[in-house]
Amino acid sequence: MLRRAQLLAGLAVGVLLIAVSVAPALAPLVPKRAVLASADGKVKTERSSYCVASEGGGGQAGQAMCADYASPEKPPRPRLRVVEGEKLEIRFRHRDGLADRVERASVGLISFDGELPYESVGDPIKAKPAGGSRWTFKLPAAVAEANGLSIFARLESGDASFFAGLRH
Repeated sequence: MLRRAQLLAGLAVGVLLIAVSVAPALAPLVPKRAVLASADGKVKTERSSYCVASEGGGGQAGQAMCADYASPEKPPRPRLRVVEGEKLEIRFRHRDGLADRVERASVGLISFDGELPYESVGDPIKAKPAGGSRWTFKLPAAVAEANGLSIFARLESGDASFFAGLRH
């Protein structure tokens, strides 16, 4: 009986060591949630659809992952307090091992009050790089009709979408 317990314990330790040694290679192929900041504070966005690839290099083959999410039916919480004319900042967070650095970003004001899950309000807004992983944009007058924000990021290898809730 003691011998059997020792074998099982040894097997468990062996499996644990294998899992620990493989874990870094199995880093998630999922972009981190972006952070949206206003003068009132900051919120993590809700991740939506994305396609990302692992960083290649050293002659290694990369991996890719795409996922489609349904759009939210109501503004994500917590909702960020905003005002017309305010400059907002998006901070895209890098995940080690992913080719997820942002090359272009755009924002859309949305309203969740319609019959569809949401409808667009006003024209798309082009975000501008502000150094590092930060991008900024100015809220137009149409923000008064919006209670949400959609963010689209073109990545170095793929793209990602995010949603945030707004309040006035």
